[in-house]
Amino acid sequence: MSITIGEHILATQRPVDLDAKLIAATGCTAAEHASMLEKGSAAPYQIARVLAPLLVEPIALPELADMISVADQGQVVAKVRSLLAVPAVLPDTPAVEVQ
Repeated sequence: MSITIGEHILATQRPVDLDAKLIAATGCTAAEHASMLEKGSAAPYQIARVLAPLLVEPIALPELADMISVADQGQVVAKVRSLLAVPAVLPDTPAVEVQ
């Protein structure tokens, strides 16, 4: 799976412990973030905080937020929401491609 932000294509994978990572970083679960993103009120830094644990290669939050701020935020939010909806990939489980 991947997400395109502007000219950057970033590999993503939903970790098994995504909710734990998001709660530790933000205090909210993936479902709560998906709901917040649906409302359309998220700033680039908030979107970056949700996206960061989904990235295969880590990117510093300020850099990720800057990338999001100059991209089509509606498209980025839609892709992040779809990534949040994908089940975690367990060992020996084929990955699911999100369009």
